Parts: sequence; C-alpha cells; structure tokens
Amino acid sequence: MKKNYFFFFILKITLVFSQSKTSDFDTCKTLSCKVEKAIELSEYYLENDKISESQKWLDFAKNNIAKSPNFQNEYLINSLQSELFYYMGLYQFGLHEAQKGIELSKEVNDSLYISNSYLIEGVNYFEIADLKKENYTVEDLKALNSTNALINQVKPRFIQILTNVPKAEFDEQIKEAKEHFDNQLAYNLNLEFDGRKVLGDNIDDLTDTKYGNNNVIGPKKDGALHGTHVAGIIAQVRNNGLGGDGVANNVEILTVRAVPDGDEYDKDIALGIRYAVDNGAKVINGSFGKSYSPHKEWVYEALKYAASKDVLVVLAAGNEGTDLDTEDRFPNDRDASGEISNNVIKIGALAPKYGSEMVATFSNYGTQDVDVFAPGVQIYATIPDNQYKYLQGTSMASPNVAGVAALIRSYYPTLTAPQVKQILMESGIPTNTEVILAGEKGNKRSFSQASKSGKMVNAYNALLMAEKMAKK
Repeated sequence: MKKNYFFFFILKITLVFSQSKTSDFDTCKTLSCKVEKAIELSEYYLENDKISESQKWLDFAKNNIAKSPNFQNEYLINSLQSELFYYMGLYQFGLHEAQKGIELSKEVNDSLYISNSYLIEGVNYFEIADLKKENYTVEDLKALNSTNALINQVKPRFIQILTNVPKAEFDEQIKEAKEHFDNQLAYNLNLEFDGRKVLGDNIDDLTDTKYGNNNVIGPKKDGALHGTHVAGIIAQVRNNGLGGDGVANNVEILTVRAVPDGDEYDKDIALGIRYAVDNGAKVINGSFGKSYSPHKEWVYEALKYAASKDVLVVLAAGNEGTDLDTEDRFPNDRDASGEISNNVIKIGALAPKYGSEMVATFSNYGTQDVDVFAPGVQIYATIPDNQYKYLQGTSMASPNVAGVAALIRSYYPTLTAPQVKQILMESGIPTNTEVILAGEKGNKRSFSQASKSGKMVNAYNALLMAEKMAKK
C-alpha cells in the first residue's frame, strides 16, 4: 500500500514550533538553548518533508539531552523520532520499518500525550489533575499554581501553544491525529490487512473490473470529508448565505471515489478516469497523488482516453514542498519521451499573503510538471453533516481551477479541453516577485519560474480570453 500525502497534512501532529533559522542555533550560549533550537529545527524540517535534515538536528538533541535534562525536550525528542521512523520507513525501508515507527508513535501517544494534556481517549491531565475543567484558557494556565512537577514542566509549552491556536482547534487536531495513527496501524501499515479482499479483484489485472459499488460515502460519513470539501469548492451553492460560494454555478458533480483513506492504486485511478469520461464528465478533478506508481502506464492510457473524448483533467501538484523538475509525482502527463497528452493541467497552491510568502509552504513546484498556481490555504467549503470547514493543500487549489474550467466549458461549450488548458495558463496573472519555496528562506526564485506558466489562475481574465477564442 502506498502513502497518500493529501490527507496527512491535515492530520499530522503540528505543535506550533517556531521556524528557527540555523543562525538562531549558532547564537545560543548554553547547551540547553542549543538542544531546544535543534528540536525546533528538526520539527521545521520534518514539517517540510526534509527527512535527513530533520534527523540530523534531532540526533544533536538526542546526543546532548542527558547533559541538559528537561522532561519537555525529552518528550519532544521522542515524539519527533517516532514520526521520523514513520517517514523513513515509508520513504526508504518499506512497510516493516514504517510499522515500527507508527507503533512507536502510538506508544508515545499512550504514554506521553496524556501527561501533556492531549485528548487521548478522553483523558486530559490538566483537567483531571488540577484545573478540573475541559475548556481551559491561556489565562487559566497562567494562573495555575501547582505542586505537581510534571504540570509545571509542561505548562509553558501549552501556554505557548494555546496563545497561537484556539483550544477547540487544538483539540480537533489531536483528535484527528489519533484517528490517523489508529487507521495507519489498523489498515495502511498493517501487513495482515487485505483491503482488496472484500472487493475480490486482482489489483494487477486492469481487465478485472467487476468490483466496487455506488456507496461513495463509505462506512463513516466523516470519512468523506476530503472529497466533500473538494466538491464544495467547485459547486457549493452560491449566494445562499451558507458556507462559501462555489466557483461555478452551472455544473453537476459526478462522484467517483477511487482513493479511500489514502489507499491509492493505479488500477482504481485508471478505471475511475475512464468511468467519469464514459458517464459524461467534461472536467475531471484529481486531488490525490503519490511518489511511486507501479502501473503508471494504465493511468497514462486513461489520460489519453480522456483526451480522445475531449475531457480536461485537473490534478493537484502535491504537498511535499518538492521541485517536480527533479522528482516524480504521480499521476502526471509526462514520460521519458515528453508530454503524453495535452488535456492535463497540474496545480500548485497559493497562500493568502501576497509577496515573498505567496506560495504555500507545502506546495510542490517546478517548470515542467506544475502548470499554474491557485489558492490552496484557508479554503472554506462543505464537509459532511451540513457543516463547513477551512482546509488547505493542493487538494484545494486543484478544484479552484477545475471550477474555473467548468465555468468556461459551461458558457463556451465549443472550446476544446486543450483550449481551456491554454486559457487557464495564459490568462493568469504573472509576477516576477521573488518567492520562498517549500517554506525555506534559502530556497527562493522568481514566481515566474515556479511553474510552467509562471502565473496564478484568474477567473475573470480566463472568461475574457474564452470569449475571444470562442469567436474565432
């Protein structure tokens, strides 16, 4: 089973660490300061999927923690190492090492999170020990006088966290993180689990198609959060005073759930694309992806099939903060011979802050595989049970572009998929602003060199160009 990166950015445990520069470490005058800064650097690089760099700084902290003992730092080191085991297992060593890491992560959850006031199975140390209240505030923590050494050690960290993150949001993040780890253990990293058994198909046989059903929600309604949010970005009802407004107002959503719980198989993607094409889709959005594709030729043929039926395919660029000119990410529309079809457009994510920080820290980039950028941070859209939520990721940037594409195709149906792709890329807003990529201040380039078009999608400009092109 392969790891799908689009879900994990929401669920990964992120404790609001400062993105410290190496110079901050160098200016430390005490060993305890250096250990703390090394931990912060390790966390920062881990968040940006720089695994070897993260391990390097964590090794420094581990090697020196005994000389400067501190419970809080020991906890952070253990937690970081568990996540690094997990990542290294997935990236380098295979499922056995990944399982080792995720099991250590769960062990850290069970033994340490409780003492650090994380909501694990309803246990909260601050609540049951001293404060005896569920919705405590920063002011409550500051006013807390305790004789418990553990409370006094972890209290400063939680004051720091809750100063930056609302308590309800923090609790929700921890709840989602625990669910993620539990699912990883039970399914994705469980070597005994056969997710295809209930389907009865052969994943290595593309002609074995008699499987699946029309239940696009799945066993749990909240498990469809990602797809519901993506669909809402495109087509949630406009101007009704509820939630956000969809990009397009004259479209229908054809739901094809091919990546349940991040378990992405090339066979499902290829057949899902063909199913959508055969059932009338004119724009296909793909908010999924991975770094290894054993049957990528099946997906390439499906993309070519979509091209033969004049269907535009919009794909998310991915959330690894990686230059796709140097690393592969699938699905893509390019093999060793070059571009395989002219109906695929791949989307990077913009942050809401214009200027040097306008590219989302997690977004992939590159002048070959990333075609254009669109908003992908703080995107408000539908989730199950008639609710709405802010999410982020290239998963959210992609449907913003798919929505514009649908808008064009609904008003100008004579335009072809390649023409719509051309419009989206050429009508966008350019800028030569130097931008930070992957959240690393040392990694800068002109925004014009962050994608093939060097532009950000603009619906108004796209419609103007579509009007002119449709009259030719």
